Amino acid sequence: MNQETLAALSRLTLAAEEGLKSGIPREDLVGFFKSNGLTEEDSHFVIDLAEEKLKGTSEVNQPQLSEDRRRGLIQMLIGLAMVIVGLLLTGATYVAAEPGDRYVLFWGLIIFGGWTMLKGVWSLITDR
Repeated sequence: MNQETLAALSRLTLAAEEGLKSGIPREDLVGFFKSNGLTEEDSHFVIDLAEEKLKGTSEVNQPQLSEDRRRGLIQMLIGLAMVIVGLLLTGATYVAAEPGDRYVLFWGLIIFGGWTMLKGVWSLITDR
């Protein structure tokens, strides 16, 4: 293929990609390309190229976590939230206490949240 043909194919593929991203049905795209001088076979070829390009970019740009790693990430975030809530509640009772008064240290929530977070990190690292 010469440079002109490649440039034209690239423009057509880009137009097909934009149409697919916009949700235009494949049949309408074929009709559009046919009305602009392409054969039906060439129209399908261009749209196939655009679909492959879109499919390839979505797979490359969005790596998938394994199920165990996804659970580990969720567990880590839940543990982190527990630690933060425990620290916030402890801070709130400390601020609310008058000088010499008692305040509540939510140590169970903080410790358990830390343990849960560490288990999540371990699952995320080891993929188990």
